[in-house]
Amino acid sequence: MCIRLPCVALLLCLTLNTHAEPVEYAFEGYIASEKIGTDPSMRFPSSFQVGQRFTGYMRFDAERTQPDPDFDFEHPAPVTYFELDIGTDVLISGDGNTSGHSIFRYGGVETLGFGNYGSFSTSEQQFSGTVIFNWASSQIGELPPDLEDFSAIDPANLDPHNWVLDIVHQGACPSSCNPALVHRLKANITGFWRRGSSSGTRYVQQFESAPSGWSTQGGGWVADGAYRNSANVPFTSSVYTGQPLNTSYEIFTSMYSQWSGSGNTLGLVLHYRDSSNFDEIRFNSLGTVSYNQVRNGTRTMLETAAYSAAAPRQWTGVWVSRDGANLHLWVHGQDLLDIDVGTLTGGYAGVFASWNQARFDEFVVSTATSWDRTKFDFTSSAPGWMPVTGTWAPTSGYYYNSANLLAAISTSAPITARDYAIDASMYPEWSNSGNRGGLVYDYRDASNYRAILISVGVRGQYGFTNGTLEAIEVRNGVRRVVQRYPASQAASKEWTPVGVKRIGDVTVITIAGFTYEIIQPVVTGTKRAGLIASYNKVRFDDVVIGTPR
Repeated sequence: MCIRLPCVALLLCLTLNTHAEPVEYAFEGYIASEKIGTDPSMRFPSSFQVGQRFTGYMRFDAERTQPDPDFDFEHPAPVTYFELDIGTDVLISGDGNTSGHSIFRYGGVETLGFGNYGSFSTSEQQFSGTVIFNWASSQIGELPPDLEDFSAIDPANLDPHNWVLDIVHQGACPSSCNPALVHRLKANITGFWRRGSSSGTRYVQQFESAPSGWSTQGGGWVADGAYRNSANVPFTSSVYTGQPLNTSYEIFTSMYSQWSGSGNTLGLVLHYRDSSNFDEIRFNSLGTVSYNQVRNGTRTMLETAAYSAAAPRQWTGVWVSRDGANLHLWVHGQDLLDIDVGTLTGGYAGVFASWNQARFDEFVVSTATSWDRTKFDFTSSAPGWMPVTGTWAPTSGYYYNSANLLAAISTSAPITARDYAIDASMYPEWSNSGNRGGLVYDYRDASNYRAILISVGVRGQYGFTNGTLEAIEVRNGVRRVVQRYPASQAASKEWTPVGVKRIGDVTVITIAGFTYEIIQPVVTGTKRAGLIASYNKVRFDDVVIGTPR
């Protein structure tokens, strides 16, 4: 059964368990960089903002084609549809075929990548282009050897923080830009799950029979293809207790009101702790919705709105999305409420009825570890940044080191979280092998830190010559090289996206869409992330520091 939510162009296909059915994956993340290339006009529309959260999904056909003998990769089953929602008015979608996929190895990491051609549109322009996904698995055997069956991929066994998404297009190029270049928007995936899964962070209930893990208060709740309350009482609720709510979740349900009076209401309960403490979204069939808080049995209305109500005994689709303190409500595609719920967390989601024999169906709740993101664009200042060595200053909208030192370093504000990320666009001025730039992480002091250093390659008549990427560690003042890789597509006097994520003892390094992974012990306590230039004058922009909530 498929349910269309036009407000966010989200599609939920809930029967995904057989090979004949399409397979869907959903994801969320944040934009890491939009300044790539040599021409400053080569940027995505202003609707795309560094640090901005996005959500999306992709659907595969379960049937696959045969390997192409003329290539060393196999063509996968096509991505029959994908959608990417950024902000409130930007939608990227496509009905296209993938350009093919293959299993790669970057630094010993088994990596799968594919691209999808499709039609893209924003609030500012329309264009055609490619979405490129890359993801990696650090353990052999987690990806199907020949990828014959996409349904065999279990996202729970993949590190979601290894996902990288690039959006590339050549259309809508301003007259001043070089049409040979492409716009590239680099984004990091911070959450990934398979749609329709009843495990992990996503729960789907169709109420074909009595649901397990639900707790009812009053009323008479029966499941027979829908969830029906048969009692006409002032208030009765039923909540799913298997998945506590955090500060990042999505909830969808279909609801059906038996009666049409203003006092015949129904809706969702959120952060339900007990019958006297919860939040609720309350609807009636006359077109009124309200967001209420119940504390110690006292109900307080925070906000109300009017909506185009369905007639009694007709189904209405409701979608709730929370990201941090912001909770948003859509009904039948209508953007209705935007509520500041602060730091409220815990409790459960469910349904309720008041003086109504209400029905509910297709109850879906998804929670994710959302990340807080702080973006620095250095328009006139560099708040929170502390130069350690070198000469650092915000200049013309970027952060610039003008000193020629072995290690010119500037660090961000202190980080106490175990997991964190730093992303940036880097523009090195000099191109000799010893002229490098990069990122600092796990910084304790000038004698104890880790970093990646990138020497750029050269664009020539016959293609691109790679530079190198080194992961280094400085301990008690002694420097050593941990790993060395080719640094693909990084050139002098061009903007290149670079990133480092620390997830437990895993360090994930990204550069221009390529991913590398190394194992490094966790640095406990306070540390910093930062920027580094080594015998080079380097500009940095679009810097994002991310930590899980």
